[in-house]
Amino acid sequence: MTIYLVRHGEAAASWQHNPDPGLSERGRAQAQSLLPFFAHRKIEHLISSPLLRTRETALPLGQSTRLAVQLNDAFREIPTPVNISLENRLAWLQGCANSPWSDAGTVLLDWRHSILKSLRDAPDNTVIFTHFMVMNAVVGALRGAPNLVCYQPDYCSVVSLERQATGLHLISLGQEAQSRVL
Repeated sequence: MTIYLVRHGEAAASWQHNPDPGLSERGRAQAQSLLPFFAHRKIEHLISSPLLRTRETALPLGQSTRLAVQLNDAFREIPTPVNISLENRLAWLQGCANSPWSDAGTVLLDWRHSILKSLRDAPDNTVIFTHFMVMNAVVGALRGAPNLVCYQPDYCSVVSLERQATGLHLISLGQEAQSRVL
């Protein structure tokens, strides 16, 4: 009935400097801080983006619940065009963040469709460890927001969704970042 989306903890390197950084010390502490939130919730499945920072964020909850973390590419970060260098990724993302989904192009629309389909297919009582833009794609679709970025989830922020007969419904957004990410 309930699905949780968790943004990964703070990464040890920025998105434009490392394609797959692990967590910083602070990020590991943030991942640990999720344990009280989930302590009294019914959790039966853990899913993670295959990227290192999400897998490391999932690790404490996986150890605590003794649940295996399943990897799912659908919850991977936004696909960057192949002609954008690593150093220019952030500038590209900042440029498209306020763009409407109607201008997003096939690759990004297919990416969002894959996320939403995977969410609809996810088992109940699942925690999904994912990324800033994935959370924006989901929240934006459920709210009917026109732009790629519609809110600013903090590190280890938890979005709560409920599956009902009419589809997925947003229950809560979790903590938003104190300063804008994009």
